[in-house]
Amino acid sequence: MRRHGDTISIQADLIDLESVSQIWGQHYDRRLADILLVQEEISRDIFENLRLKLNVEEQKKLEAYRLYLKGRNAWNKRTPEGLEQGIDYFQQAINTDSNYAPRTRDWLTATTCR
Repeated sequence: MRRHGDTISIQADLIDLESVSQIWGQHYDRRLADILLVQEEISRDIFENLRLKLNVEEQKKLEAYRLYLKGRNAWNKRTPEGLEQGIDYFQQAINTDSNYAPRTRDWLTATTCR
């Protein structure tokens, strides 16, 4: 990431570590004030581009992780509504891929906070 006044330039690349080759890359030039929107845009672009290259099992894990992150975001609002929304996202993540321990741990923690 580079900053030029009130503009930021970000180069995001996904690299296959086995072949050391680029899977995907994109350059972003945005206003510094829009940094949170840029983060969301980059995450969405990476998710969409990875999904096209992953097998079904990998896609399931990626979707579960995306739901987990949404759950963490909602839960971190520390409001009753955020807690309920976080629990819902954690449950969706568990239903998508029950083998990922942090989703289950956070779901259990969140449900005990009710």
